[in-house]
Amino acid sequence: MKRTLHILIFIAFASIAHAQIKLGIKAGVNTSEAVFGSAMFESDWHRGVYIGGIVQFKLPMTGLYLDTSLLYETRKVIMENSVDVNVERSTLKYLTLPINMKLGLGLASVIGIYVSMGPQFTFNMGDKKIWENNYNIKQTQFSWNLGAGVQFFHKLQVGYNYNIAISPTAEVEVKNLYTSIRDSKVKDNIHQVYITYFF
Repeated sequence: MKRTLHILIFIAFASIAHAQIKLGIKAGVNTSEAVFGSAMFESDWHRGVYIGGIVQFKLPMTGLYLDTSLLYETRKVIMENSVDVNVERSTLKYLTLPINMKLGLGLASVIGIYVSMGPQFTFNMGDKKIWENNYNIKQTQFSWNLGAGVQFFHKLQVGYNYNIAISPTAEVEVKNLYTSIRDSKVKDNIHQVYITYFF
């Protein structure tokens, strides 16, 4: 088993070593919704933005790419609960590191389509607590990306990505004189539309 794992790691590094590398910039907009385990809390879809750098490796296998980005992302959230009708608007700030495997299909020399998937690691760069300290944001989060897009002239990519939360992104607890409600499984699922330009 260990020998097989070592062989696979060697093949992966050898592939990257022989890969063609492209650098670029990636920017987009997102809509996110906090999904709660308790029906006492509500959150609608809200917009955010992200921007950062991207590195793409063209692997020896035909049509296969590996890309990773370092992105600064904001997510807006409006929180309310049915306990005391408390409402608060906040902007969450994150540093995200998506690592996607991408399969491309060229339809012509100037245009192609691709599908992508891979893990994403997210780090909180803003407030640790919001909503009168009732909403505690996790410092690290893990999610999974599923996406597709169109590429023009091997330079410009326009795509869509759906980010599915695997680990909880926050926990919330509300107390008043009459009751206490706690939800430790808050998850943010995110729709993203983006543009990538390679130099």
